[in-house]
Amino acid sequence: MLTECGWDDAEVDIASRLGACKRRWDLADGGRLGGGFRSAVFACSAPGGEQVVVKLTPTPEEARLEAAALASWAHTGAAVRLIDADISHGALLLALSMLPTVWEPRMHRADDDWRARPAAGTGFIPGSPPRLLAGSP
Repeated sequence: MLTECGWDDAEVDIASRLGACKRRWDLADGGRLGGGFRSAVFACSAPGGEQVVVKLTPTPEEARLEAAALASWAHTGAAVRLIDADISHGALLLALSMLPTVWEPRMHRADDDWRARPAAGTGFIPGSPPRLLAGSP
């Protein structure tokens, strides 16, 4: 599968891909973050001291699609901020975001149109009905 994406063995290696991203974006070393299911994610520091995340996706196509989705949601505040993307390395440069792990449901008044306000940082999609995450009461 990775060969079909146009990556050779050196580019597929996580360490070499991360190294290329650090050079491109002039990032200081950071540690690997937990929680990535299909992607490898790393906390880094940008030149001005801003804390950022490098996300290495399994394929360049996944990076391209995720970058497009994040860019389209940028104005809502409902998604992490995309700073830049390096599609050839399957990498996204993201603003560090401390998102809650569980969305707290609340009662809505009849005149309170929840669809009109995206819930910044909660991870739910505006326009969809509220739903509990697995493991929530």
